[in-house]
Amino acid sequence: MELKYRRIYAYTFVIVFILIAPLLIFYTEGYRYDFKKGQIVRTGVLNVDSNPRDATIVLNGKTIKNKTQAIIKNLPPQEYQITIKKESYYEWEKKLLVFPNQATLTNRITLFKNSSPSLLLDEQIDQFKISPDNSSLAYLTKNEQNKLYFVLQRLSDSSEITRLPLVQNGSYSFSFSENNSYLFLWQEQDNKRDYQIIFLKTNQKPLALSKISALNFSTLKAPSGSEAIYGLCDGKLYEIDLAKNSSKLIIDDLIQDYTIFSKNVYYLYRDQKKCLLEKTGLDGKLNRQELLTLPCSTEYSLENGANHFLTLLSNNHQLSLIELQGELAINLKQLNPSVLGFNWSPDQKKIIFYNEFEIWVLDLETEGQELLIRSSEPIENVAWNYDPAWIVFYQAETIKTIELDSRDKRNVIDLVNCPNSDFMVDVKQARIIFKGSKNNPTRLYQLELK
Repeated sequence: MELKYRRIYAYTFVIVFILIAPLLIFYTEGYRYDFKKGQIVRTGVLNVDSNPRDATIVLNGKTIKNKTQAIIKNLPPQEYQITIKKESYYEWEKKLLVFPNQATLTNRITLFKNSSPSLLLDEQIDQFKISPDNSSLAYLTKNEQNKLYFVLQRLSDSSEITRLPLVQNGSYSFSFSENNSYLFLWQEQDNKRDYQIIFLKTNQKPLALSKISALNFSTLKAPSGSEAIYGLCDGKLYEIDLAKNSSKLIIDDLIQDYTIFSKNVYYLYRDQKKCLLEKTGLDGKLNRQELLTLPCSTEYSLENGANHFLTLLSNNHQLSLIELQGELAINLKQLNPSVLGFNWSPDQKKIIFYNEFEIWVLDLETEGQELLIRSSEPIENVAWNYDPAWIVFYQAETIKTIELDSRDKRNVIDLVNCPNSDFMVDVKQARIIFKGSKNNPTRLYQLELK
């Protein structure tokens, strides 16, 4: 080949390289020509994930080849309509922005199973509750002869732990203790409560509290981190020792309500002139201390919250969080809307609270308070879903779930129709347990969510 032609080929290669090399560099750096904008832009990445995985991804109406989990690269910066769908599951969709040289995450989106409810208990259920640790189910039921029973069973395998026959007259209620060691079952009659203590961690037979004390306790509580039981009677607080079959007075005062936290008793003192939040030690070493003065025009209930928080709910539906910051220092945070009920998240970093037409969430780390939903239809019950990125609530004879993710419009899913708002979430087995259907309003049903 002549020298002239070799030079032409070499010069041509150099020119082509000079022209193409910057384009290749731009391409590998994520630059693309945006025909809509008529300019070169730097692209972004969309990371799409779901639980369960292997779900179909639809981007701006077009199904992409990869399924979840998928990283979609080289997307021009703009808003994208994303739909994640899988057979036998509810769809999830949202508009998300992709930014230049950044990755936009959907997070791991929970897809809820689109299934029909199944019968859990073929009995006539009056009331039911799930234990705080999601290990037990307790309920009151009547058999075909209209005899009343209290039943306790394991949630994991539905095996029966206790079935107690109850007398017909009088009304019954029950509650699980905070420490998950006891269940308190009581019959209320003639302004008196007759308690039975059901042992959840041992094989002991149910114990009638009247065998230990003849006092008429209005409230029993057993705090976390302790096996002791504390009871309130006529404004006085007693410690009940099951091992010694005895009770002793620990606070002789006008107590309206109380809670125990970190070996201290926090209680509401109330007389005709004042209402105070006070504190004293269980060991008798800490003198009575006044922490907070409250309006006397209303009554209050006091409970342990998350970490170093107490909750104070007035009977005019004002909820306050009391942060314990030291021996005497507290921080009082009053939540804005009136409150019918509230629940702490499983990780204890958030609290949801609701009134008749609104659901709110408060993030304790950011102290941000956010409205999840406002509706003209009444809201009757709210709980955390098994995935704490979602909330379950009851509205218009339907159990629904709504996500916390506030980007674009929140996804709301109608899960199941139900004639009443009596439901609870079994977090461990990812199911909703609820009472009643149109055909069987007193039976207990379950709805699997995954």
